[in-house]
Amino acid sequence: LDGRVVGIDNVLGGKADSGSTDRERLQVALERVLAINGGLRYSNEALAEARARCAASDDQERRAFEAAVAEWRQGTGPVTIERDPGVITRPAAGSSAH
Repeated sequence: LDGRVVGIDNVLGGKADSGSTDRERLQVALERVLAINGGLRYSNEALAEARARCAASDDQERRAFEAAVAEWRQGTGPVTIERDPGVITRPAAGSSAH
């Protein structure tokens, strides 16, 4: 929808049809989205598939984290901390690090 907010006030000023222009704009925007998306419409199956992909990704990330923690606990290798760009880490208050 081009990042714009589209609202519809079905009853504005007491006229039941005053939101028809807004509805038409919304319908045109939705048709444009469908055209860009190859005519594919939302379905419960698509939502279930997206949730399953998300859960699988979360599970994979959790297993990788557990493996990294297990390796760290064994002391078998150096610990590498990866930070997002721009993140500044400072010692905790009261720590002896200078």
